Amino acid sequence: MKKILIIFLCLFFSCSAYARDFTKIQEKEMKHAQKHETVSTYLQYNKLNKTNIYTSLFDDYKVTPIQYIEKLNKDNTKYSEIKEKFETRTIDNYNAEAKGEDYYHIYRIAEKIIRANKLDYMNWKIEIYRSSGKPEVTYKNLNYICIPTSLYDTFSGNDSAIAFSIAHVMSHSILGHRARLDNFKTKMYRTACFDFTGCIFFTMCRRHIIEEKNTEFAADVEALNLIARAGYNLNNAMEYLVYFKAYETNGDFWSEDPNVKKRISNCETAIKFIPTEKFKELGEYNLYTTDVLKAELSSDRASFTMIKPSARPKDQYYHPETPQEYYLRCGYGGYVNGYYEKSCEYFEKYFKLNTSNSQAYYYASLANEQMYKKTHKNIYKTRTQNYAQKSNSLVPSKL
Repeated sequence: MKKILIIFLCLFFSCSAYARDFTKIQEKEMKHAQKHETVSTYLQYNKLNKTNIYTSLFDDYKVTPIQYIEKLNKDNTKYSEIKEKFETRTIDNYNAEAKGEDYYHIYRIAEKIIRANKLDYMNWKIEIYRSSGKPEVTYKNLNYICIPTSLYDTFSGNDSAIAFSIAHVMSHSILGHRARLDNFKTKMYRTACFDFTGCIFFTMCRRHIIEEKNTEFAADVEALNLIARAGYNLNNAMEYLVYFKAYETNGDFWSEDPNVKKRISNCETAIKFIPTEKFKELGEYNLYTTDVLKAELSSDRASFTMIKPSARPKDQYYHPETPQEYYLRCGYGGYVNGYYEKSCEYFEKYFKLNTSNSQAYYYASLANEQMYKKTHKNIYKTRTQNYAQKSNSLVPSKL
Protein backbone atom coordinates (compact mmCIF):
# COMPACT_ATOMS: atom_id res chain seq x y z
CA MET A 1 0.00 0.00 0.00
CA LYS A 2 2.83 2.36 0.89
CA LYS A 3 4.56 1.68 -2.43
CA ILE A 4 1.35 2.42 -4.33
CA LEU A 5 0.97 5.71 -2.44
CA ILE A 6 4.52 6.72 -3.30
CA ILE A 7 3.97 5.99 -6.99
CA PHE A 8 0.69 7.93 -6.90
CA LEU A 9 2.44 10.96 -5.39
CA CYS A 10 5.18 10.77 -8.02
CA LEU A 11 2.53 10.64 -10.73
CA PHE A 12 0.68 13.59 -9.20
CA PHE A 13 3.74 15.84 -9.03
CA SER A 14 4.93 14.83 -12.47
CA CYS A 15 1.48 15.69 -13.86
CA SER A 16 1.28 18.99 -12.00
CA ALA A 17 4.65 19.96 -13.43
CA TYR A 18 3.13 19.63 -16.86
CA ALA A 19 1.05 22.83 -16.55
CA ARG A 20 1.92 24.97 -19.55
CA ASP A 21 2.82 28.62 -19.06
CA PHE A 22 4.45 29.38 -22.39
CA THR A 23 6.15 32.62 -21.33
CA LYS A 24 7.88 30.76 -18.48
CA ILE A 25 8.79 27.86 -20.75
CA GLN A 26 10.31 30.23 -23.29
CA GLU A 27 12.33 32.02 -20.61
CA LYS A 28 13.57 28.73 -19.19
CA GLU A 29 14.48 27.40 -22.63
CA MET A 30 16.41 30.59 -23.36
CA LYS A 31 18.61 29.78 -20.36
CA HIS A 32 19.01 26.14 -21.45
CA ALA A 33 20.24 27.40 -24.83
CA GLN A 34 23.16 29.17 -23.20
CA LYS A 35 24.39 25.85 -21.85
CA HIS A 36 23.67 23.46 -24.69
CA GLU A 37 23.99 25.48 -27.93
CA THR A 38 26.37 23.98 -30.47
CA VAL A 39 27.66 27.06 -32.31
CA SER A 40 30.28 28.03 -29.73
CA THR A 41 31.68 24.51 -29.62
CA TYR A 42 31.92 24.36 -33.39
CA LEU A 43 33.63 27.73 -33.69
CA GLN A 44 36.09 27.02 -30.88
CA TYR A 45 37.14 23.83 -32.64
CA ASN A 46 37.80 25.92 -35.73
CA LYS A 47 39.97 28.28 -33.66
CA LEU A 48 37.39 31.04 -33.50
CA ASN A 49 37.04 31.55 -29.77
CA LYS A 50 33.35 32.42 -29.82
CA THR A 51 32.07 34.67 -27.11
CA ASN A 52 28.52 35.93 -26.88
CA ILE A 53 28.23 39.58 -27.76
CA TYR A 54 25.05 41.54 -27.38
CA THR A 55 22.98 42.17 -30.46
CA SER A 56 22.58 45.90 -30.96
CA LEU A 57 18.79 45.83 -31.19
CA PHE A 58 18.47 49.60 -31.45
CA ASP A 59 21.19 50.13 -34.03
CA ASP A 60 20.06 51.49 -37.37
CA TYR A 61 20.62 48.56 -39.71
CA LYS A 62 18.76 50.11 -42.61
CA VAL A 63 20.45 50.25 -45.99
CA THR A 64 19.14 52.57 -48.65
CA PRO A 65 16.71 51.04 -51.16
CA ILE A 66 19.15 51.74 -53.99
CA GLN A 67 21.99 49.98 -52.18
CA TYR A 68 19.81 46.99 -51.35
CA ILE A 69 18.48 46.66 -54.91
CA GLU A 70 22.01 46.83 -56.30
CA LYS A 71 23.08 44.06 -53.94
CA LEU A 72 20.08 41.93 -54.85
CA ASN A 73 20.87 42.35 -58.54
CA LYS A 74 24.42 41.14 -57.94
CA ASP A 75 23.10 38.21 -55.93
CA ASN A 76 20.56 37.33 -58.63
CA THR A 77 23.38 36.86 -61.13
CA LYS A 78 24.93 34.24 -58.87
CA TYR A 79 21.56 32.69 -58.12
CA SER A 80 20.89 32.20 -61.83
CA GLU A 81 24.07 30.14 -62.12
CA ILE A 82 23.05 27.96 -59.19
CA LYS A 83 19.54 27.58 -60.58
CA GLU A 84 20.92 26.34 -63.89
CA LYS A 85 23.10 23.83 -62.03
CA PHE A 86 20.07 22.43 -60.20
CA GLU A 87 17.64 22.38 -63.10
CA THR A 88 20.00 20.79 -65.64
CA ARG A 89 21.11 17.91 -63.42
CA THR A 90 20.97 14.50 -65.11
CA ILE A 91 18.20 12.25 -63.78
CA ASP A 92 19.59 8.72 -63.80
CA ASN A 93 17.20 7.38 -61.20
CA TYR A 94 13.96 9.33 -61.21
CA ASN A 95 12.59 7.60 -58.13
CA ALA A 96 15.62 8.59 -56.04
CA GLU A 97 15.46 12.37 -56.36
CA ALA A 98 13.20 15.40 -56.56
CA LYS A 99 12.87 17.82 -59.42
CA GLY A 100 15.68 20.30 -59.99
CA GLU A 101 13.28 23.20 -59.54
CA ASP A 102 12.36 21.85 -56.09
CA TYR A 103 16.02 21.74 -55.13
CA TYR A 104 16.49 25.35 -56.17
CA HIS A 105 13.35 26.52 -54.40
CA ILE A 106 14.38 24.91 -51.11
CA TYR A 107 17.93 26.18 -51.56
CA ARG A 108 16.73 29.79 -51.85
CA ILE A 109 14.63 29.56 -48.71
CA ALA A 110 17.30 27.83 -46.61
CA GLU A 111 20.07 30.09 -47.92
CA LYS A 112 18.11 33.20 -46.98
CA ILE A 113 17.53 31.92 -43.45
CA ILE A 114 21.21 31.08 -43.04
CA ARG A 115 22.55 34.40 -44.31
CA ALA A 116 19.97 36.55 -42.53
CA ASN A 117 20.90 34.92 -39.20
CA LYS A 118 24.69 34.48 -39.59
CA LEU A 119 24.34 30.70 -39.55
CA ASP A 120 27.02 30.19 -42.21
CA TYR A 121 29.62 29.01 -39.68
CA MET A 122 29.46 25.49 -41.11
CA ASN A 123 28.30 23.69 -44.26
CA TRP A 124 24.60 22.86 -44.32
CA LYS A 125 23.46 19.76 -46.19
CA ILE A 126 19.86 19.38 -47.33
CA GLU A 127 18.35 16.19 -48.67
CA ILE A 128 15.17 16.32 -50.73
CA TYR A 129 13.52 12.95 -51.23
CA ARG A 130 10.46 11.94 -53.19
CA SER A 131 7.56 11.28 -50.83
CA SER A 132 3.81 11.79 -50.87
CA GLY A 133 3.56 11.14 -47.13
CA LYS A 134 3.56 13.42 -44.11
CA PRO A 135 5.17 16.77 -45.07
CA GLU A 136 7.43 16.89 -42.03
CA VAL A 137 11.06 18.02 -42.05
CA THR A 138 13.56 15.98 -40.02
CA TYR A 139 17.31 15.92 -39.52
CA LYS A 140 19.91 13.16 -39.50
CA ASN A 141 22.71 14.97 -37.72
CA LEU A 142 23.99 18.41 -36.80
CA ASN A 143 23.87 19.91 -40.29
CA TYR A 144 21.89 17.37 -42.36
CA ILE A 145 18.27 18.36 -43.01
CA CYS A 146 15.82 15.99 -44.72
CA ILE A 147 12.86 17.41 -46.65
CA PRO A 148 10.10 15.38 -48.35
CA THR A 149 8.72 16.62 -51.66
CA SER A 150 5.27 16.54 -50.04
CA LEU A 151 6.33 19.61 -48.05
CA TYR A 152 6.91 21.57 -51.25
CA ASP A 153 3.60 20.39 -52.70
CA THR A 154 1.47 20.83 -49.58
CA PHE A 155 2.60 24.38 -48.89
CA SER A 156 3.08 25.52 -52.46
CA GLY A 157 2.64 29.29 -52.55
CA ASN A 158 3.43 29.70 -48.85
CA ASP A 159 7.19 30.06 -48.50
CA SER A 160 6.74 31.26 -44.92
CA ALA A 161 5.40 27.84 -43.87
CA ILE A 162 8.22 26.05 -45.68
CA ALA A 163 10.77 28.41 -44.11
CA PHE A 164 9.34 27.76 -40.64
CA SER A 165 9.60 23.98 -41.08
CA ILE A 166 13.25 24.25 -42.14
CA ALA A 167 14.12 26.77 -39.42
CA HIS A 168 12.50 24.52 -36.79
CA VAL A 169 14.90 21.68 -37.61
CA MET A 170 17.86 24.07 -37.77
CA SER A 171 16.87 25.31 -34.30
CA HIS A 172 17.01 21.81 -32.83
CA SER A 173 20.54 21.57 -34.18
CA ILE A 174 21.92 24.95 -33.10
CA LEU A 175 20.27 24.77 -29.65
CA GLY A 176 21.87 21.38 -28.97
CA HIS A 177 18.65 19.53 -28.19
CA ARG A 178 19.83 16.06 -29.17
CA ALA A 179 22.86 16.12 -26.85
CA ARG A 180 20.81 17.69 -24.08
CA LEU A 181 18.20 14.93 -24.17
CA ASP A 182 20.82 12.20 -24.46
CA ASN A 183 22.54 13.53 -21.33
CA PHE A 184 19.23 13.48 -19.49
CA LYS A 185 18.63 9.85 -20.53
CA THR A 186 22.07 8.87 -19.24
CA LYS A 187 21.29 10.37 -15.82
CA MET A 188 17.91 8.67 -15.85
CA TYR A 189 19.32 5.17 -16.45
CA ARG A 190 22.06 5.65 -13.87
CA THR A 191 19.40 6.56 -11.34
CA ALA A 192 17.45 3.38 -12.16
CA CYS A 193 20.31 1.25 -10.80
CA PHE A 194 19.72 2.56 -7.26
CA ASP A 195 15.97 3.23 -7.37
CA PHE A 196 14.49 0.13 -5.80
CA THR A 197 10.93 1.50 -5.57
CA GLY A 198 10.89 2.69 -9.17
CA CYS A 199 9.36 5.98 -8.06
CA ILE A 200 12.31 8.23 -8.92
CA PHE A 201 12.83 6.50 -12.25
CA PHE A 202 9.15 6.92 -13.11
CA THR A 203 9.33 10.62 -12.24
CA MET A 204 12.43 11.05 -14.38
CA CYS A 205 10.72 9.28 -17.29
CA ARG A 206 7.90 11.78 -17.03
CA ARG A 207 10.43 14.59 -16.76
CA HIS A 208 12.18 13.36 -19.88
CA ILE A 209 8.91 13.42 -21.82
CA ILE A 210 8.32 16.98 -20.65
CA GLU A 211 11.87 17.94 -21.66
CA GLU A 212 11.20 16.48 -25.12
CA LYS A 213 8.09 18.62 -25.41
CA ASN A 214 9.92 21.71 -24.20
CA THR A 215 12.60 21.32 -26.84
CA GLU A 216 9.85 21.31 -29.47
CA PHE A 217 8.43 24.51 -28.02
CA ALA A 218 11.91 26.06 -27.96
CA ALA A 219 12.63 25.06 -31.56
CA ASP A 220 9.33 26.63 -32.65
CA VAL A 221 10.15 29.93 -30.96
CA GLU A 222 13.69 30.04 -32.30
CA ALA A 223 12.37 29.21 -35.77
CA LEU A 224 10.05 32.22 -35.57
CA ASN A 225 13.01 34.44 -34.68
CA LEU A 226 15.04 33.03 -37.58
CA ILE A 227 12.37 33.48 -40.23
CA ALA A 228 11.44 36.93 -38.90
CA ARG A 229 15.01 38.07 -39.63
CA ALA A 230 14.71 36.46 -43.07
CA GLY A 231 11.62 38.58 -43.74
CA TYR A 232 8.98 35.83 -43.79
CA ASN A 233 5.44 36.34 -42.52
CA LEU A 234 5.01 34.79 -39.07
CA ASN A 235 1.25 34.41 -39.28
CA ASN A 236 1.47 32.68 -42.66
CA ALA A 237 4.11 30.36 -41.19
CA MET A 238 1.54 29.00 -38.76
CA GLU A 239 -0.17 27.16 -41.63
CA TYR A 240 2.52 24.50 -41.16
CA LEU A 241 1.33 23.71 -37.62
CA VAL A 242 -2.35 24.13 -38.40
CA TYR A 243 -2.01 21.47 -41.09
CA PHE A 244 -0.72 18.91 -38.56
CA LYS A 245 -3.71 19.33 -36.26
CA ALA A 246 -5.43 16.79 -38.52
CA TYR A 247 -2.86 14.13 -37.54
CA GLU A 248 -2.93 14.41 -33.78
CA THR A 249 -4.98 12.71 -31.10
CA ASN A 250 -6.53 14.58 -28.19
CA GLY A 251 -4.08 13.38 -25.55
CA ASP A 252 -0.30 13.72 -25.44
CA PHE A 253 0.47 12.62 -21.86
CA TRP A 254 2.76 9.76 -22.90
CA SER A 255 3.87 11.28 -26.18
CA GLU A 256 7.27 12.91 -26.60
CA ASP A 257 5.71 15.35 -29.07
CA PRO A 258 3.48 18.10 -27.68
CA ASN A 259 -0.09 18.51 -28.79
CA VAL A 260 -0.08 20.67 -31.94
CA LYS A 261 -2.69 22.97 -30.42
CA LYS A 262 -0.21 23.70 -27.62
CA ARG A 263 2.55 24.32 -30.15
CA ILE A 264 0.33 26.85 -31.90
CA SER A 265 -0.48 28.56 -28.58
CA ASN A 266 3.22 28.66 -27.76
CA CYS A 267 3.98 30.29 -31.13
CA GLU A 268 1.13 32.78 -30.78
CA THR A 269 2.55 33.78 -27.42
CA ALA A 270 6.05 34.16 -28.86
CA ILE A 271 4.89 36.26 -31.83
CA LYS A 272 3.54 38.88 -29.42
CA PHE A 273 7.11 39.70 -28.39
CA ILE A 274 8.96 39.56 -31.71
CA PRO A 275 9.73 43.02 -33.17
CA THR A 276 9.31 41.90 -36.76
CA GLU A 277 10.29 45.19 -38.39
CA LYS A 278 13.52 45.46 -36.39
CA PHE A 279 14.35 41.83 -37.08
CA LYS A 280 13.69 42.31 -40.78
CA GLU A 281 16.04 45.31 -40.82
CA LEU A 282 18.75 43.26 -39.15
CA GLY A 283 18.22 40.37 -41.57
CA GLU A 284 18.39 42.63 -44.62
CA TYR A 285 21.59 44.14 -43.27
CA ASN A 286 23.08 40.66 -42.90
CA LEU A 287 22.02 39.79 -46.46
CA TYR A 288 23.51 43.04 -47.70
CA THR A 289 26.86 42.42 -46.01
CA THR A 290 27.27 38.74 -47.02
CA ASP A 291 27.67 36.89 -50.28
CA VAL A 292 25.53 34.21 -51.86
CA LEU A 293 26.33 30.76 -50.50
CA LYS A 294 27.67 28.35 -53.07
CA ALA A 295 25.78 25.10 -53.50
CA GLU A 296 27.26 21.79 -54.57
CA LEU A 297 25.19 18.78 -55.62
CA SER A 298 26.03 15.69 -53.59
CA SER A 299 27.03 12.34 -55.06
CA ASP A 300 24.19 10.61 -53.20
CA ARG A 301 21.80 12.23 -55.72
CA ALA A 302 19.45 13.17 -52.91
CA SER A 303 21.09 16.22 -51.33
CA PHE A 304 23.04 19.40 -51.89
CA THR A 305 25.51 21.23 -49.69
CA MET A 306 25.69 24.96 -49.01
CA ILE A 307 29.35 25.83 -48.55
CA LYS A 308 30.38 28.13 -45.73
CA PRO A 309 32.40 31.20 -46.78
CA SER A 310 35.82 32.18 -45.49
CA ALA A 311 36.06 32.62 -41.75
CA ARG A 312 34.98 35.96 -40.31
CA PRO A 313 35.73 37.51 -36.90
CA LYS A 314 34.27 35.64 -33.95
CA ASP A 315 31.53 38.22 -33.35
CA GLN A 316 30.10 37.81 -36.85
CA TYR A 317 28.18 34.59 -36.28
CA TYR A 318 24.88 33.57 -34.76
CA HIS A 319 24.43 32.96 -31.06
CA PRO A 320 21.28 32.22 -29.04
CA GLU A 321 19.81 35.16 -27.17
CA THR A 322 21.48 35.96 -23.87
CA PRO A 323 19.18 36.82 -20.93
CA GLN A 324 19.80 40.53 -21.58
CA GLU A 325 18.96 40.20 -25.25
CA TYR A 326 15.90 38.08 -24.53
CA TYR A 327 14.38 40.45 -21.97
CA LEU A 328 15.15 43.49 -24.08
CA ARG A 329 13.67 41.92 -27.22
CA CYS A 330 10.52 40.86 -25.38
CA GLY A 331 10.18 44.22 -23.65
CA TYR A 332 10.58 46.17 -26.88
CA GLY A 333 8.60 43.64 -28.94
CA GLY A 334 5.76 43.68 -26.43
CA TYR A 335 5.65 47.47 -26.62
CA VAL A 336 5.60 47.79 -30.42
CA ASN A 337 3.02 44.99 -30.68
CA GLY A 338 0.74 46.53 -28.05
CA TYR A 339 1.22 44.09 -25.16
CA TYR A 340 2.12 46.75 -22.66
CA GLU A 341 1.71 44.90 -19.37
CA LYS A 342 4.08 42.08 -20.36
CA SER A 343 6.39 44.65 -21.92
CA CYS A 344 6.71 46.37 -18.56
CA GLU A 345 7.42 43.04 -16.87
CA TYR A 346 10.18 42.15 -19.31
CA PHE A 347 11.78 45.59 -19.04
CA GLU A 348 11.85 45.21 -15.24
CA LYS A 349 13.75 41.93 -15.64
CA TYR A 350 16.08 43.56 -18.14
CA PHE A 351 16.93 46.46 -15.80
CA LYS A 352 18.06 43.98 -13.16
CA LEU A 353 20.82 43.02 -15.61
CA ASN A 354 21.52 46.31 -17.37
CA THR A 355 20.96 49.84 -16.06
CA SER A 356 22.87 51.74 -18.71
CA ASN A 357 20.66 51.43 -21.80
CA SER A 358 19.04 54.79 -22.51
CA GLN A 359 16.78 53.53 -25.29
CA ALA A 360 15.52 50.66 -23.16
CA TYR A 361 14.49 53.18 -20.49
CA TYR A 362 12.82 55.28 -23.18
CA TYR A 363 10.65 52.45 -24.46
CA ALA A 364 9.98 51.25 -20.92
CA SER A 365 8.66 54.72 -20.08
CA LEU A 366 6.34 54.56 -23.10
CA ALA A 367 5.06 51.10 -22.14
CA ASN A 368 4.42 52.22 -18.57
CA GLU A 369 2.69 55.35 -19.83
CA GLN A 370 0.27 53.18 -21.81
CA MET A 371 -0.38 51.04 -18.74
CA TYR A 372 -1.05 54.16 -16.64
CA LYS A 373 -3.61 55.37 -19.20
CA LYS A 374 -5.26 51.95 -19.04
CA THR A 375 -5.20 51.31 -15.27
CA HIS A 376 -4.52 54.74 -13.65
CA LYS A 377 -2.23 53.00 -11.17
CA ASN A 378 0.39 55.30 -9.67
CA ILE A 379 3.15 52.72 -9.97
CA TYR A 380 3.02 53.04 -13.75
CA LYS A 381 2.95 56.83 -13.54
CA THR A 382 6.00 56.82 -11.28
CA ARG A 383 7.90 54.44 -13.54
CA THR A 384 7.01 56.51 -16.61
CA GLN A 385 8.54 59.61 -15.05
CA ASN A 386 11.56 57.85 -13.58
CA TYR A 387 12.41 55.96 -16.76
CA ALA A 388 12.03 59.06 -18.93
CA GLN A 389 14.46 60.91 -16.66
CA LYS A 390 16.84 57.96 -16.65
CA SER A 391 16.75 57.79 -20.44
CA ASN A 392 17.59 61.47 -20.79
CA SER A 393 20.48 61.17 -18.35
CA LEU A 394 22.22 58.35 -20.17
CA VAL A 395 24.30 58.32 -23.32
CA PRO A 396 22.45 56.37 -26.07
CA SER A 397 23.34 52.69 -25.86
CA LYS A 398 23.61 50.15 -28.66
CA LEU A 399 21.97 47.32 -26.73
